[in-house]
Amino acid sequence: MANPEQRRKFLLIFARVLAIGAILALIGFSFQRTAVKDAEYFWQIDPDLCIACGLCETDCVLTPSAVKVVHAKEVCGFCDLCGGYYRANVRELNTAAENLMCPTGAIQRSFVEEPYFEYNIIEDLCIGCGKCVKGCNAFGNGAMYLQIKQELCKNCNECELARVCPAGAIRRVPASEAYYLRAEVAQNRFPKPDFESGYVYPQQHFSKPNEPLWSYVDIAMLVLLMSFVAWAVIRKQVRWPVILTSIISIMYFGFFRTGCVCSIGAVQNVALALGNAAFTIPLFVLLLFLLPIVFALLFGRVFCAGVCPLGALQEVVNIKNYKLSKAVTSVLSLFPWFFLGFAVLFAVTNSRFIICAYDPFVGIFRLGGELPLILFGVVLLIFSIFTGRPFCRFICPYAPILSLFSRISFWQVKIMKKECINCDLCHNACPVDAIRSPYENKVKESRSEGVKRILRYLVFLPLMVVAGAMTMSMLSDKFSKMNKEVRLYDMVVENETNPQAVQTLELQAFYGQEDQTVEQLATQVALIKKDFRTYSRIIGAFFGLVVGLTLISLSTKRTRKFYDIDDANCVDCGRCFRYCPQNFDTV
Repeated sequence: MANPEQRRKFLLIFARVLAIGAILALIGFSFQRTAVKDAEYFWQIDPDLCIACGLCETDCVLTPSAVKVVHAKEVCGFCDLCGGYYRANVRELNTAAENLMCPTGAIQRSFVEEPYFEYNIIEDLCIGCGKCVKGCNAFGNGAMYLQIKQELCKNCNECELARVCPAGAIRRVPASEAYYLRAEVAQNRFPKPDFESGYVYPQQHFSKPNEPLWSYVDIAMLVLLMSFVAWAVIRKQVRWPVILTSIISIMYFGFFRTGCVCSIGAVQNVALALGNAAFTIPLFVLLLFLLPIVFALLFGRVFCAGVCPLGALQEVVNIKNYKLSKAVTSVLSLFPWFFLGFAVLFAVTNSRFIICAYDPFVGIFRLGGELPLILFGVVLLIFSIFTGRPFCRFICPYAPILSLFSRISFWQVKIMKKECINCDLCHNACPVDAIRSPYENKVKESRSEGVKRILRYLVFLPLMVVAGAMTMSMLSDKFSKMNKEVRLYDMVVENETNPQAVQTLELQAFYGQEDQTVEQLATQVALIKKDFRTYSRIIGAFFGLVVGLTLISLSTKRTRKFYDIDDANCVDCGRCFRYCPQNFDTV
């Protein structure tokens, strides 16, 4: 196979076969841990673990919080002096604000019969502060407890409340178990009232989540929009459908679905499912992850073109394309690979979903959030006006995965249907610098020199892989600090060595649980750190491979006679179509 063209064709076919095999293997393995019956998981508070710390009020991405107080009346004592209604040591039992526990007046008190009073939660006024829950637990039966209301919750991929919860009381549950009840764990300080007035206990009604229906709509929209873009850029070579798709994506996936339907964030769910047998990935999330990859293998990065709301937002604001130097883009283009590696590392160890935590655009879509991230998103949009898609090119951790499959796609974007005349217009128009100029790297070398160069690469690449694995392994203990259990263990050890007069919320929650000891926590942390060492070596080897291959690609010399598209980096935006003079009679 001496002909270079035949050799490239053989390698392309081989790569496509490997890609198809990788997708099928991932599908087969993931389906073993895919929830088909429970198509979605939801965040819920375990009342038995909750310490009513007050963070649910302040740290939810929604204002007011999606956490509300639930009153389990079947275990309530209907007390005249209710610890959840009145403050401690009140002088008068009246509704004066200084006597009430609730700061917003969300608890309504009504007389039933002597000596019993009924307490109802006005949900619209409840802010989830948990003050009544704390009082009820301290002086009553614990009938009041906090719970996440599914009709309000955005069901974020990484719940901010779960991240900051000091007691680890917030966890994912399948839709069939959407609400934890308090009856089984409530205290029994006061007996159940024996009503003589014929009082009937009201039934508790909870709004079941309607996410499964929206999941079908989301997947249908995803497939429809990617198909529309593929038809436009592959078949028709026109750009207006990309702009239309971008606007639809921003409105639907962005503002209407508040950026929560995210194929980028699904990387973490898949990583956690592959590394943790106890985690079941919803089928919806698996499809979110796989469908853009399948389309990338078939048609290139049509998902990036305008279906992804993050890319679409940058696309519609882009006016001018100032070119960055090759040295700058080569260095910055490594960051998405590192971001991907660390995202997988922290996800597979069940430590943190950093893709969701540092999403710069979700605050814009939700019209609220952490100010630093919103400002970062605004800065990226300002840069997007003058240079093409900085987030997609230099930050997005999903882009490297799509670029691997897009590089060998079956149907690839073509700038023109006629022969290129090397006018340079398409190259200047490309916002992501994905069109390669002719005659670059045209230095010829003898066969012996080429063989020597390849041998040097074969020696250099394994050294980079080993160096990356060793470096990450040495840093694994520091990375493990991202895990909540590891941080808790460090606090417990510090407290055992030097007891603190005022304990943190985490320590209060830990010492308040009778079924967990320091020794058990130490054993759990040892296993977590072992996982970090193992996965850090793998991720480090991956980093070394990426850096090594990048350096090799920069030193590779190849002759090109015409302008052609770098299929790995092309985002299928279609800008080049209308700049090519050869398309004037077809566009």
